[in-house]
Amino acid sequence: MNRGRVQTGYVLAVALLTFMVKTPSSAQFSPGPLSAAHSRLEGPTNCTTCHEVGKEIAGSKCLECHREIRGLLERKTGYHAVSAIRQECIACHKEHLGVDAKTYLFDPEKFDHDLTGFTLSGKHGKISCADCHIGKFIRDPLVKDLLAKDSWQTYLGLVSRCADCHADVHKGKFGPECSTCHRSSGWKEVGSFDHSRTKFQLVGKHAGVSCDKCHKPGGAEGGKKFGPMPPETYTDCTPCHASPHRAGAVNGACTTCHDAAGWKKSLEKPFDHGRTRYPLEGAHAKVKCLSCHAMAPGRTFDAVFLRSFGRCADCHEDRHDGAFVKSYGNDCAPCHTVRAYSPSTFTFGRHQKTSWPLTGGHMATLCIDCHRKGPAGMPWNFRMKDPRCEACHADVHKGQFAPQMKQGGCSSCHSTAGWKGTAFAHDKLTSFPLEGKHAAIRCEACHKEITSRPAGEVKYKKLPATCESCHKDEHRGQFAAAGKTECARCHPAAGWTRLIFDHDKQSGFSLSGAHARVKCAACHLRETADGVQFTRYKPLAAACESCHQKKDSR
Repeated sequence: MNRGRVQTGYVLAVALLTFMVKTPSSAQFSPGPLSAAHSRLEGPTNCTTCHEVGKEIAGSKCLECHREIRGLLERKTGYHAVSAIRQECIACHKEHLGVDAKTYLFDPEKFDHDLTGFTLSGKHGKISCADCHIGKFIRDPLVKDLLAKDSWQTYLGLVSRCADCHADVHKGKFGPECSTCHRSSGWKEVGSFDHSRTKFQLVGKHAGVSCDKCHKPGGAEGGKKFGPMPPETYTDCTPCHASPHRAGAVNGACTTCHDAAGWKKSLEKPFDHGRTRYPLEGAHAKVKCLSCHAMAPGRTFDAVFLRSFGRCADCHEDRHDGAFVKSYGNDCAPCHTVRAYSPSTFTFGRHQKTSWPLTGGHMATLCIDCHRKGPAGMPWNFRMKDPRCEACHADVHKGQFAPQMKQGGCSSCHSTAGWKGTAFAHDKLTSFPLEGKHAAIRCEACHKEITSRPAGEVKYKKLPATCESCHKDEHRGQFAAAGKTECARCHPAAGWTRLIFDHDKQSGFSLSGAHARVKCAACHLRETADGVQFTRYKPLAAACESCHQKKDSR
């Protein structure tokens, strides 16, 4: 039938359907019976299930029922998703042609299978469609679900993996891709398998061994024979080769001495010392053989004698001059490894268990700063006999605190947290208690560096305790007595402005009456002498007229 005529007929059918909807039910008619697959939709009340009033059948209507096609289109896979094929459903599928009519218009014998994404090459091109497109090969879950509910023939639901149609005679031992070895021209036609892609590459004499020498048949199960299988394990030579050596005579893998080039190549490889009772690790692996295997006098190399290897001291000199023999014997392992003699593995935690646990700044001190070497060639000093600070630290105070040092050492004032964090009891250890504002002053404000001495030496002892030794006399000697000014008579350590001056007792001029209310600056005026301003406190005239003017009696 001509496709143009069929489409014209369907346009007329739709027009008639429109007319039927608008006329009484007695006037409606059908253009022909539906196919067996759609027979459940027979009857004039079901027309709009597929048809839209006044329009041709839309593909969206078809996809409401044909979810398997919709799924393929959404995944963009299969024949229907090809851009050259994807169009309205009625372009290829027709209805109302009779119960036994086919709904597709293509010829299966001339169908271009390449459009499905699976080319029929080799023996696949010689089998009929029905050999593959059968229910047991359908893997798509949506298609399988529809077939379970309604039995009908379909070309959908197949996938392109070999194992979905063919039994894997190798039981999955060679992976899911059959095309790695086989061709579609026939199972027995095995291609050039690239063995280098496996975990066991064929090198040396292995490259000339036939496949069946290693890959034996896997037996049978349920009346079905299995093909060649890979060895269960091939991490060593023993699955294929029997050891010619006496049991226990040689330890380790065969490859220690042998390789695939041939068994007789053994002597060309270096000896693996790991097969002995003393494997060479770390720096030992780089030591020349004769350093340990000393050749006996008059003997050839093959008659060397072995040195004892029970203790490090059998080969190495004790560089600590026996300092750790009491603690560790001759075993160097508690502090050193075969990787290298240094750095030591003696940890901070282990140091804390010694008689000298590290605290404060000592925790950040390098080992060499305390455990210094002696003169050239002498061992390190690890046994510290003198625990006092001065054994390591110089007395920066040059003996100024000798009594305190003799009694409690540097810890009388300092701690390991740092030299600047002092805990000196100034009130108890000196004759000058720090009171008032003196308690908040930094030490260096009073204790200055001695300029005539090397840098860093500070004077702490024999400092004068008088105020004028640190403070300037703002009164220019007005309150001096016998050449000395006792500031504390008026000013306490709490602050200069907190005066304790008793004007009545200490000046000889009682502030009584209205004088008690007069501010100090009203009588004690500012003066200038030698270009410096100061306040005049004494001597002041006590006569009234020195401050008050006489009133005119007239």
